[in-house]
Amino acid sequence: MVEIIHRMGTYGFYLTTVGFFVFCVLFYILADWRATEMGRHVMTFMTVCTVIMTYSTLYPLIHMPRAVSDVIRFFLLWALAAVVWRHIQLLLKAQKESRQRRDREREE
Repeated sequence: MVEIIHRMGTYGFYLTTVGFFVFCVLFYILADWRATEMGRHVMTFMTVCTVIMTYSTLYPLIHMPRAVSDVIRFFLLWALAAVVWRHIQLLLKAQKESRQRRDREREE
């Protein structure tokens, strides 16, 4: 039973990785993501997640020195941290603009 659960979790991981990749391709093709700050952010976030998931999927298959693996992991996780903090910054900016717009409408 534990083996089945482990295997299903692995398949879920692969499915998630493919989903990230498909989203990035479709968003690139179908959306004008470069036109807005949020569009650029969504593409950056999803691309970083795609790279992390792909690396995590391929890591067991690629035999590399531990030092190389640690450097790759370092850059991937710091890239994710930067994108997440950028996301927080954009959220706060959007909320501030929304609040200011709402206050101006009340004054009129």
